[in-house]
Amino acid sequence: MDMTILTKIGYFIAFHIVNLYCKTWRYKLVNRSAYDNLRSKGVSVVMAIWHDSILPCTFLHRKEGMVTIASDSKDGSLIAYALNKWGFNTARGSSTRGGVKAALKAVKLSKENKVPCAVTVDGPKGPRHQ
Repeated sequence: MDMTILTKIGYFIAFHIVNLYCKTWRYKLVNRSAYDNLRSKGVSVVMAIWHDSILPCTFLHRKEGMVTIASDSKDGSLIAYALNKWGFNTARGSSTRGGVKAALKAVKLSKENKVPCAVTVDGPKGPRHQ
């Protein structure tokens, strides 16, 4: 996607504000050893997360090279920018536009790079946690 210089500057500023904000959080990891054990054995892992957990989960797993799907919308461009800065591989698409293509690309990237894949299992428009 072609971005104007103002868009690039805006993304850069927004990313660094969010990044600083995320660094103020404290996490309690529950059963992390199971995840680490599966990863060390080379088992393919797919993480299912809720939409309202995207930010803390992606920040927690930054730099792992994980694969995820970002919307093919304008808002999705900002999200994909942040995900890529945090080391994620992204496939672009949504449930209404290019979802199957994005899902297939995510599976391909996950297999090629031998990294986990993270997907949201509830819709962005609801119902929440279903």
